Amino acid sequence: MKPIALIAVAAITSAATSFLVHTALGADAKPAESTLAAPSSDDAGLAGLRTEVGALARSLEQHRMAMDSRFEQLARQPVAAASQPESPAAELSLVADAGPTAAAPADGARANLPAEDLFELLRSGQLSGLEEEELWNELSKLGRTKELIALFEARAAQQPNDPAVQVELGGAYLRMLQEVGQSALAGVWAGKADGAFNRALEIDPLHVEARLTKAISLSFWPPILGKQGEAVKQFETLISQLENQNPSPDTAQAWLMLGNLHQQMGKPDQALSVWQQGASLFPGNPEFAAKLKP
Repeated sequence: MKPIALIAVAAITSAATSFLVHTALGADAKPAESTLAAPSSDDAGLAGLRTEVGALARSLEQHRMAMDSRFEQLARQPVAAASQPESPAAELSLVADAGPTAAAPADGARANLPAEDLFELLRSGQLSGLEEEELWNELSKLGRTKELIALFEARAAQQPNDPAVQVELGGAYLRMLQEVGQSALAGVWAGKADGAFNRALEIDPLHVEARLTKAISLSFWPPILGKQGEAVKQFETLISQLENQNPSPDTAQAWLMLGNLHQQMGKPDQALSVWQQGASLFPGNPEFAAKLKP
């Protein structure tokens, strides 16, 4: 799993989690919004408006805290493995139904391979970023994503002290997040992914891929969930750790996205400073040139 390849997957968090927030808060937020009256010229009207706004803010914060707690609980629950055919005959029937490409995995039908073979292929590094993306998309269409996730979970349980294995599990969870799209399950899978990255960082606080992918994922959560500050902290920690190294091109995303966050939070000067630092470290990166263009 490559950090740069995870950026597109992490972007799904924004739309998916926004839908989750709408679903979870809609019932409470709409009535509160409807009660907001136009500002009155007298002090009593202004006081009432402030009270209503304060009540709405407290309600949103309570929902945010409740969802964070729920995500943390669900992140610790393993995924049940996908059901398997009850007999060899049933398995043969499934293969036959898959069509003629099932017998030719080398010709674009890798998704029909046994789960264990797919698992090893995804971990082998033999696939390019595009090939890996296409394979996950095919697995999603066939409804096999959870089947693979169960294997990533099993490996993570067998090797609990290997941070790279935990990062791979987090990446698999992000794939499931992409699959569920705009549904209430989005927050569950986002929480599971974040939990896996946290476990990797508990094992190795200097693990670059774990911190980078965690920070990228958090940066796409809607501001209402209060994750932007945590994302900034993760990016700043990573940049601080990389300052005394020769950072690889993949890590340029830390400077790019930290600058984006500062800009979104209304801090253009800090954004510009971060992008300038990134441009000096990665002079051939066109994304920094675009950010600094007058």
